[in-house]
Amino acid sequence: MKHLPGISAVFFDAYGTLFNINSISQRLEFHFGDKAEAIHQIWRHKQLEYTWLRTLMNRYKPFYEITEEALLYACNQQKVPLSLNLLDDLMEHYFILNVYPDVKKTLQKLSENFELGILSNANQEMLDKAVTRNKLQDHIEYALSVDAVQKYKPTPEVYELIRTQSGFEPEHVAFISANTWDISGAASYGLKTIWLQRSSNTYKEVLDYDADSCIKSLNELLQKH
Repeated sequence: MKHLPGISAVFFDAYGTLFNINSISQRLEFHFGDKAEAIHQIWRHKQLEYTWLRTLMNRYKPFYEITEEALLYACNQQKVPLSLNLLDDLMEHYFILNVYPDVKKTLQKLSENFELGILSNANQEMLDKAVTRNKLQDHIEYALSVDAVQKYKPTPEVYELIRTQSGFEPEHVAFISANTWDISGAASYGLKTIWLQRSSNTYKEVLDYDADSCIKSLNELLQKH
């Protein structure tokens, strides 16, 4: 296949790559009205920031808890109350995010020629539920969580999980992510990287470690030429 010469295994990031984090937007609009978009953007930004801060501080918390704390921050910043019932409702919907339309067919086809896996910041319970709900378990051989090292991407120990858990050496693994900072981390570690540019408003990082290739849709992985 066009983007995967010499590759034996393909690993994917989870949120924003396979699972559509924007699929929670309707629930946010239901609860927060015209403040929903701002809350969503702050929530996602702070969620990532907390993973980096906790890794630097060596104060790991599971991703579920970080996601709750980031939501509380977003609501505080927008000056909207976040009751326990509302928090529970939004977190329950975070557990059932849908996959993007290009995911299922691509994984099905790729699994005929490659071993597939996910490497995610999500704690194991979140990741397993997302995989099961979207019926991806028949195609995903490895669902790897940062729980195993209690650090978050882009720490090299996280990407090392691919080698230790699957046995594949980095040069034979393609790692696909829609998150540019994740691509830089994986490239720095030594994986072959494919940036999934889901938004034309997203730009590559200026960190010396670029993606080996760029695609606009996972369907492009099925191209032969």
